[in-house]
Amino acid sequence: MSQGGCDIDIYNAVAGSYSVLVVPNGTEQRMQFKANLSSTAQAVLSADVPSMLSLGRRGQDGLLTFNGTKGETVALQVAGQSSMPAKKYVRYEVYKPSDRRRGYQIEVITPETGGAVNLSLPESGTYWVLADPDYGASVSAQVTLSTGSSLGLTQDAAPTVVETALPGQTAFFRLNATAGQHLGFAISDLVLSSGSDVRIYAYSPSGSLINGDTYCNVAQGGCDIDIYNPVSGTYSVLIAPNGLEQAMQFKATLSSSATATLALDSPLPLQLTRRGQDALMTFSGNKGETVALMVAAQSTLPAANNVRYEVYKPSDRRRGYQFDVLTPQTGYSTNLSLPESGTYWVLVDADYGASVAAQVTLSSGTKSGVIQDGNVAQFSSSLPAQP
Repeated sequence: MSQGGCDIDIYNAVAGSYSVLVVPNGTEQRMQFKANLSSTAQAVLSADVPSMLSLGRRGQDGLLTFNGTKGETVALQVAGQSSMPAKKYVRYEVYKPSDRRRGYQIEVITPETGGAVNLSLPESGTYWVLADPDYGASVSAQVTLSTGSSLGLTQDAAPTVVETALPGQTAFFRLNATAGQHLGFAISDLVLSSGSDVRIYAYSPSGSLINGDTYCNVAQGGCDIDIYNPVSGTYSVLIAPNGLEQAMQFKATLSSSATATLALDSPLPLQLTRRGQDALMTFSGNKGETVALMVAAQSTLPAANNVRYEVYKPSDRRRGYQFDVLTPQTGYSTNLSLPESGTYWVLVDADYGASVAAQVTLSSGTKSGVIQDGNVAQFSSSLPAQP
């Protein structure tokens, strides 16, 4: 009784007579209730066109369909959802064309006010989305099949301004990358109607999560996702509210990495002016050689953020498998005893997608003027935190 009702689904039925028996749960129990029998509300989802789902009858389900192509990436987004009785979840089950047996869905979400799910379509054909409210509640919601292209995000172009209007409304972006390309996606100027953060999910072309999920906090001035040394294909980013009634406003920026070659003992000005932009610097080295990677006069916007400099050897450039790293706020250095000959990578990644300016030097250690048993060498640094 406390749930306000219940329902039975007769899903994708074969022809024939079905029966429902309602039995007291006690020897002296009497019952009084209303019974409804409803056909499923049906609608076709068109790409990037919001569709209003209205299940006005108790126990009524919705069946939404859309056409998809194998390998395509889309998102099913639900926003502004309300129910009667209030605060009930709705289960949205996505079925592929070749298998529509109940319980064999390829994805599912159960929002109270809004949510989204990334779909990497396994085959071509017509997909079903079954909307089934808990306890037979009546429901209204906005449902969108998003391609991730409607928000107008363009690589290396001006930031895209995003503002959601409905409770639980999400934002979805689709990004195309080629093998070996490095991309940075950033959120900045985040404003929330309530709460302090939102969540970001990034997906590879296979549909798997990249580095789990990330919280983007207003107090930190933004956040970013790195798509590092990827395989070719379509990547996607989903930004979801971290509260039932939360609405979001932010700028989204997509940038290719800045590239540069480090020459021995030649200071390199590093300028990452775009939010979320990374840098990929390279240098050639020989096995057994000793050099130092030096960073000086580093500044960030927002201020006082650390920047991560990851050094990768020629034979292993997998993210997280660097053989050395430094994370200065204004400047620092690290000694590198090179394990093999070839071209080394230095990935520069600022915390929270901050923009960065710094001077980076690959030092051979021979320019200081220090000579064994010779005169005293004089050194004076001109930049903050210069090693």
